[in-house]
Amino acid sequence: MSFTYCAFRMAADASLALTIPVLLYRIHKNGSSNISLSTQIMHCIAFVARYLDLFIMPSMSVYNAFMRFYIILGSLLTVGTLVVSQRPIRTQQRRTTLAQVLSVVLPSLCLAFFVNYNWTPPNGSRLGNMPLGAVMEIAWAFSMYTAALADIPQLMEYGKMEIKDSLLTKYLLLCFAFRGLYLPHWVLRWFDERRFDYIAVFSALVQTLIYIVYGFFIIRHHSRRQMIAADTTVHEVHFSTLEKGAVDEKAAALAEIA
Repeated sequence: MSFTYCAFRMAADASLALTIPVLLYRIHKNGSSNISLSTQIMHCIAFVARYLDLFIMPSMSVYNAFMRFYIILGSLLTVGTLVVSQRPIRTQQRRTTLAQVLSVVLPSLCLAFFVNYNWTPPNGSRLGNMPLGAVMEIAWAFSMYTAALADIPQLMEYGKMEIKDSLLTKYLLLCFAFRGLYLPHWVLRWFDERRFDYIAVFSALVQTLIYIVYGFFIIRHHSRRQMIAADTTVHEVHFSTLEKGAVDEKAAALAEIA
């Protein structure tokens, strides 16, 4: 195993691990406003589906087992904390959350059923006859497709904020770093092992592109608001100067009359 791409993976895993305490601390300090419950539910679903091997594989490295347990438990804790923090959840919010989750989860499941590694559904097949290996492959592909789109509701919530929260900004940067660092990991792995994970690379590219596009529009919108605020300030200062000058001229005229 090449240490070069292993270092990228370790850095990506560290970024992912840090997202959990950062987000929990943000909820504790500033509340759950502008934190998308839909995104956290989809992350939780994706991680559980991705790490099913934790409960099936008889042997696994200590590092992999610890990271899987940590991510799954951390995701469940985050969702539970958000649900408690956002009580009472209004009917409209429940409908919006359900719609956002289903709009990502259902297409991802359909795509994973047909686009995965080492298994395709034969004609007339039944899900009950599906081998365990096929279930694992579909679950893994499903998790990658879901994770690629899961952050969209959170980015939309972040874009609505008038003043950007520093903790929420750090959380999103860590999410971006997690996926961005895995890209060179997979590229270098291909040079070392001649193994190219096209599902993972495609999903990572989609997720990274989403972050870049949303980041561009958020920065552009924020810059435009700053320009408008600056123009408003200049106009207010100019008007105040004119008003002060008119008052001074009136006072001088009254003094001459007196």
